[in-house]
Amino acid sequence: MLFIECSALNYSEEEENLLTKKTIFMFFSKYTSDRNHSIWVCEKRNKCNGRVWTIGNSINVAKIVTGHTHAAQAGRPAAIRVLSEMKDRAQNNRENPQQIMATVLENVHANVSALLPKKDSLRKVIQRKRKDEVLIHGNQYPKNCLF
Repeated sequence: MLFIECSALNYSEEEENLLTKKTIFMFFSKYTSDRNHSIWVCEKRNKCNGRVWTIGNSINVAKIVTGHTHAAQAGRPAAIRVLSEMKDRAQNNRENPQQIMATVLENVHANVSALLPKKDSLRKVIQRKRKDEVLIHGNQYPKNCLF
């Protein structure tokens, strides 16, 4: 995942259902009943009521329904990038989870590592990412692939 940080709302470059504003992330929730607007919610939706409406499928903001009830976290985009890199390494090579964590976390700033899950949780994330693939005759295929 690659996220853009800027003062205006933008799509993330790789994930279509994500908007960023500075360091606060918004996820696509649903369309309005007339499908003229898209409704985006804060990533901390159980604690924050932040909502934004955009026009149709574009990223042009129609209105900010409610503001955020929390401060932005400057290290959050980097923490998401680190998790994404771990998942990519888990999928693309067969290093054990400790090696993946050591490689990815060696140059991570302390403020970013404080936002990451515990090491046991990271190990489970890596293992789950690998379980999403099925090994058939030595080749890896996604679990949802139909033959």
